Amino acid sequence: MSRTLLTVRQFAEKHPAFTQGGLRWQIFHEKSNGLAESGAILRVGGKVLIDESRFFKWIDSQNGFSHMQEAA
Repeated sequence: MSRTLLTVRQFAEKHPAFTQGGLRWQIFHEKSNGLAESGAILRVGGKVLIDESRFFKWIDSQNGFSHMQEAA
């Protein structure tokens, strides 16, 4: 299984709807907003990486979208 892992800067450049500051705020609050439980944030050494597909699943869950819709 191939995953796309991006730094905060790379993610913001690829998805301009998300600013680096906004992403960092979400990451800072990851334990209270469910982002930590989603598995979208990984740490390797001092580097923070975002799992692109898990991040968007987390976004969907925050907006009440079911992942069952993906199969349709």
